Amino acid sequence: MKVKGKTAKVLCAIVIGAFIITSCSGGEKASVGNSPSSVVTAFNRAILEKNYKEALTYTDTQQEDYELFEAWMKMMFDEMGGSSLHVLSEEMCEDGSGAWVKVKLESGRSIDTLYTHTVKVEGEWKVRLVSDF
Repeated sequence: MKVKGKTAKVLCAIVIGAFIITSCSGGEKASVGNSPSSVVTAFNRAILEKNYKEALTYTDTQQEDYELFEAWMKMMFDEMGGSSLHVLSEEMCEDGSGAWVKVKLESGRSIDTLYTHTVKVEGEWKVRLVSDF
């Protein structure tokens, strides 16, 4: 079947549009758990936006504990207005089940270095808010 002129352009536009839509669907959320740094970045972005419910989705916290952790996060992070968080490095545990992500926290003139513990849960990296020790 031979396609000419405008019909070929329309078909081409439809195929390209479908490709763009399918390749972009799921976007950032779909790829967040691919590395410890990516999940820490998403977690930090949600905190800076004061979207603590979203931040908790990047953690290994059980959903029934969200209310308690959300109150804790609100108390801790609401006072940090204008802060920025940047991933500096990532260090994997020897067995591959966890990693430590070094983060620079800037709040006004204060700069702190934080270490965020991440663990693999069902094949995805999650921020661990509760210490193992």
